[in-house]
Amino acid sequence: MAEATGQERSEKATGKRRMEARKRGQVAISREIPSTLILFTLLGVFVFAGPHLLDQLTRLVAGIFGRLHSIRIHTLGDAGALMLDLTDEPMRHVVASWPVEGFARRPA
Repeated sequence: MAEATGQERSEKATGKRRMEARKRGQVAISREIPSTLILFTLLGVFVFAGPHLLDQLTRLVAGIFGRLHSIRIHTLGDAGALMLDLTDEPMRHVVASWPVEGFARRPA
């Protein structure tokens, strides 16, 4: 009734009412906790994998720009073939370095 009139409650809820509210799923959840966890997770990924990711992206961009002198596009098929040609070897390096078991193996 206090919520309907815009007033604040004067007393805390009893233990029984809190338990009933929990059973109904009415639990206070901070919106900052998931955002903070995501932020710290991403920071951890960049701290541990950042240098490796930077190295792989540098190779990818160098591979693309290293082959720009050979561009000859006359049809849409040529554009698709060019994209495959430019990204083929750099993407092999990136995928081969992923530490996912069964998806890609590291080079021996």
